[in-house]
Amino acid sequence: MARFLSLGRFGLVALLTAVAGLAALIALPHDPYVRYQSFEGTIFERLRWIHERIHFDETPIDVLVLGSSREGAGVVGPQLEAALSARGLPLHVANFSIPASGMDIRETLLAEVLRAKKPRLLIVGVTEQLPRDGHQAFGSLATAAEVLGSPVLVNRKLPENVGRLPFRQLKLAAGTWAPEAFGFDAAFVPERYPGTSFKLSPAEVHGDNLPEAYAREWTAEEQRAALDAEAAQRRTEITRPLLPERLGDVEFGVSRTALRRIVATAEANDITVVFLFLPFYRGFEQPFDADWIKGQAPIWTTDAFMRDSANFIDAAHMNARATPGVADWLAGRIAVELGAPGR
Repeated sequence: MARFLSLGRFGLVALLTAVAGLAALIALPHDPYVRYQSFEGTIFERLRWIHERIHFDETPIDVLVLGSSREGAGVVGPQLEAALSARGLPLHVANFSIPASGMDIRETLLAEVLRAKKPRLLIVGVTEQLPRDGHQAFGSLATAAEVLGSPVLVNRKLPENVGRLPFRQLKLAAGTWAPEAFGFDAAFVPERYPGTSFKLSPAEVHGDNLPEAYAREWTAEEQRAALDAEAAQRRTEITRPLLPERLGDVEFGVSRTALRRIVATAEANDITVVFLFLPFYRGFEQPFDADWIKGQAPIWTTDAFMRDSANFIDAAHMNARATPGVADWLAGRIAVELGAPGR
């Protein structure tokens, strides 16, 4: 006679079958180039260029910048390269900054760089307060292992990122098998490549939310008044630590874990790592987390630009008037750190 599973055993078998199915989906292989192309049409679409710069451009990456839109606007690769060359350091700069300030995605980008390149210097941008959450694009860009290896404590994005992983992997696998059907390129298209180093466009820095200064000409008085108001609001919107420092690894666990891993990875690969803090207009001269950050690696910061509204397109982002000065200052720090000829 046929034997029937008890309800409990049937439930267990069903659960194990579902888990095995999800595990199989998560393990589906795909072409990483497809994953980096999947952001086209979003504010993160320059991730395609980042992958191409790493894997299809033979030019070395000597100085790697990983930051948010603040570093994307403030550190202009060609200007920094020119300032370094003037100091006897003909180094190649790759600014892989993307909008938003989550730190976990910077660990992902560093890992991708190290698959093909060996920087001498890693510059990681920080803001006034370390983010409490991960980057909004981390769950879509990171490898499956990186998503599953995310910190657990107070990681509010973890359930969503893990929950989306099976479908994401299936979509990327399908895009690898039939790229044209899903709007991807199966191979590198040199004609589409924007080049080794370039200045980010306003849309790449700001996305669709362009500052008013791009829409019309401001008088100096109008610009100062608008930026004064924006800076005042920005100062009040920053949420200081809610927990004592001894619980900082809980409140800022995602960011601190990522930064510790970044520093450890850099040191294991003999890469000098520093943090870069570019204050917003009329902001703060140091990050609130400065003591903790300095415990990981040095912080480079300057207040030379933060008090003049003429240096900013909006309160957080420097403009073309300021960036040559930023490049010159930063090149000086790099020359000291790496040792320019004749020093």
